[in-house]
Amino acid sequence: MPIEAEELKQASNKLEYHVKGYAQTFLWLRDWRLRTLPSSLQSNATLDSHLIHARLLIFFLMSKSESTDVNASDFLDDPSEFKPLNNPDLDEWRKKINVRHSHLTAKNLTELISDFKWDIGEIAGNLVPLLMDFFEEKTSPKIRQVDRESCQVQLELVKSLIA
Repeated sequence: MPIEAEELKQASNKLEYHVKGYAQTFLWLRDWRLRTLPSSLQSNATLDSHLIHARLLIFFLMSKSESTDVNASDFLDDPSEFKPLNNPDLDEWRKKINVRHSHLTAKNLTELISDFKWDIGEIAGNLVPLLMDFFEEKTSPKIRQVDRESCQVQLELVKSLIA
């Protein structure tokens, strides 16, 4: 179902919010881990936020538009040309976030979420280059320029730390 132009502007802004949230929580968690501080409510909340942003962005690149979901294909001139992301590593991380973090299931009940080894560097190493490619103007012409530029700046910050 095609998204109307005004809705696409709002979706572009919301996408920028999630990219910025992903990048800023990455930066905070990286600094926190470098200081080797014990887990706290703030570190757990930041980790929660980071993982939710990561899951959303992975899904955004991996799936074609269905119902009211906004996906990468919505920002292309010809959505039929969209090729969903095929990255087994990111798909595995998305599944881990779904099962270990975002759902209360009988699996892994003895493991604390904060004790699971969330390799945010590995996730970023796979996700950030793909997002940077997506935010090139030729790739996603319907992204608002102000949102595109903000996302590119945020992603460059993360890229500089994972390179």
